[in-house]
Amino acid sequence: MIPSIAKRLPLLFFALMCVLAALPASAQPIPAGDIRIHYFRPDGNYSGWTVYAFDNTTENTGAYSSGPVQVTGTDSFGAYFDVGITSGAQEVGIIIHNPTAVGGDQKDTPNNLFVDPSTQGLEYWAYSGIAKLYNTAPSLTNPTALLPGYVRVHYHRTDGNYAGWTIYAFFDTTEYTGDYNNGLVPPTNSDAYGIYFDVAVVANAQNLGLIIHNPSAPGGDVKDPGPNEFVDPSTEGFEYWGYTGIGKLYKSQVSLTNPNALLPGYARIHYFRPDGKYANWSVYAFDDTAEFTGDFNDGLTFVTSQDSYGVYFDISLIPNAQNLGFIIHNTATGVKDPGPNMFLNVGAFTEAWAISGNATVFTSTPTPTQILDSLLNVQQAYWLDRQRVAIQPQFAQSGDTYALTSSLTGGLSVTPTGITGGTSIPLTPGGSLTADELLRYPQLSSYAVLQLPANTPVSTLQTALQGQIAFFQPSGPAERYSMPPAFSSPASWTISTTTQASSVSSSIMASPIGRIFLTTKTMR
Repeated sequence: MIPSIAKRLPLLFFALMCVLAALPASAQPIPAGDIRIHYFRPDGNYSGWTVYAFDNTTENTGAYSSGPVQVTGTDSFGAYFDVGITSGAQEVGIIIHNPTAVGGDQKDTPNNLFVDPSTQGLEYWAYSGIAKLYNTAPSLTNPTALLPGYVRVHYHRTDGNYAGWTIYAFFDTTEYTGDYNNGLVPPTNSDAYGIYFDVAVVANAQNLGLIIHNPSAPGGDVKDPGPNEFVDPSTEGFEYWGYTGIGKLYKSQVSLTNPNALLPGYARIHYFRPDGKYANWSVYAFDDTAEFTGDFNDGLTFVTSQDSYGVYFDISLIPNAQNLGFIIHNTATGVKDPGPNMFLNVGAFTEAWAISGNATVFTSTPTPTQILDSLLNVQQAYWLDRQRVAIQPQFAQSGDTYALTSSLTGGLSVTPTGITGGTSIPLTPGGSLTADELLRYPQLSSYAVLQLPANTPVSTLQTALQGQIAFFQPSGPAERYSMPPAFSSPASWTISTTTQASSVSSSIMASPIGRIFLTTKTMR
């Protein structure tokens, strides 16, 4: 038996060599220190096509035109290139091009492509005309199909100009996150909606951050619309649509004729602030939402857009949603507005209106009177002592007039023309906080001081402190505060504040620093 086997070994070895020779080149292992780029051309012509690599590569980066990485071999997909990379490579730039093409150098796609071998692996597939290096092979019969492990972001610009626009991805992505400015995810392809970007994500991705921006825009990088955007592929799926100027990536296509229309599967939270400052304000949603709920601090739903009321936030819902919980908060300051959690029965209503400082969730647009009344009790001023009131500096403007208005019966009312139902004490700008007050109340260091008349009877102050009291600014420029544009009119309206006697000492400020609360501001 043994001599017989020995005689047959050469034949077995020869047969094995024949099998190995017949194997496609792709069966050969990727050399250590390389990545492999598979490349398919529908015309089957790979003559002259080459790869230029840059950034984390060991290939010659000084010889673009000579095509430093020639075709390494062929396989059932097409041709492939083995590209040398540095140890620990994370950002490998790839250009597939033909420097010998008729008429001069020809890139397969106009944009540079990037891969991160540390998170995406060592093998990639490219289909001619599609600007993405995938870590799985695209279908040769349906090459634009969305592949597993990717999120597709469709993007529409009304000007039709997509030059320079790109996506920076962060959090649950395998794209390289260490180079914001180079636009590591260029447009993958175009479609009837506009263009789209295929973004690689980690397994079980939940919190994918995305910034659509143009780092090559005149004057510097431009974001569209500005705040970071977030999607949760585990609950919302893997395909989204963005529309220029709207700060939301929707899980269904936006209407190109009515892009602000509320889409099915979303609730809209309208929000009004009298100061008109919405920077960094966001909504954290919980309960029946498809938004990611594991990251409160990053403000996963920033302002979607503006309307005649103020701004609004579109919140993604789960199927058959009934109860949506939400918190309006400022990601820069940590302030909640107004503080308590708010809830909307989305089984019955898909739109709600919120007013700064008011925990009421309105299910129809609030009236001007409701808005003014809601702004009552927003603290903005302090009664320092018998003769002085401190107000926030933005309310202290040259030429303005001020007064304290009080009602023993609590009959003060905010109307579009001002405060009614009480008696007033005039206030005059002047004075400052003492050194002791600045030490004890450093939060008031920037406040302006107003003086009560020196001859104000103590009995008048005692009466005022026993009821409702308001700070009233009968005149001032309209630009500091405004009503929603839909409610604006030539009539003036006013900021006021209110407090109860318990806020200050009944002995007229034997214990100083009484709270006074802001409501509205002058509107002309």
